[in-house]
Amino acid sequence: AGQLRVGQNVVVSPGGMRGKVKSIQQHYKEGKSANPGDLVGVGLEGIAVRDLKCGFIMGLEEKYSPKTTVSFEAQILVTNQQYNIREGACHVMDIHGAHIPVRLQSISARHKQKKGTKEIEDSYPNPEYLKPSERGEVTFKPLKPVCVETSDVYNHLGRFAIRSNGAIIAVGAVTAAVKLESK
Repeated sequence: AGQLRVGQNVVVSPGGMRGKVKSIQQHYKEGKSANPGDLVGVGLEGIAVRDLKCGFIMGLEEKYSPKTTVSFEAQILVTNQQYNIREGACHVMDIHGAHIPVRLQSISARHKQKKGTKEIEDSYPNPEYLKPSERGEVTFKPLKPVCVETSDVYNHLGRFAIRSNGAIIAVGAVTAAVKLESK
């Protein structure tokens, strides 16, 4: 969100790498700025290309400085598949281009939905597992560095899918994130 211009200082995370925008290219033509939704290539001064990986986030140093996430809370919906989701299980999370392993640390609530409506029928605190078609409030711990944001602040950085054995077993939205403080 916002406009990117040549000469601005940026932060790339996870890792907190700092650099300066040296050039912006769109369809092999040099440009001075880029707007949200533009597909552009960005040349960075102070950050090597080999240090960047798929799923890294770039933000302006003075407006939004992305930080590595230590753990995050989310609301998830378990898809129609044959397995229950339990605490301690490791799965793959797909979020904004990153594919990282995560561990389900805790399930704080389970919600059953009335059939045919969006109303919640029952809530159960601290369940052992979530069954297919149930919603839950959970805490995940990423096992590799990643940046996430709450879905109400940056929607694209807060929506995700959870996979296991190649199948999507849950979808969700980040509600709170614990960030690693920079030194």
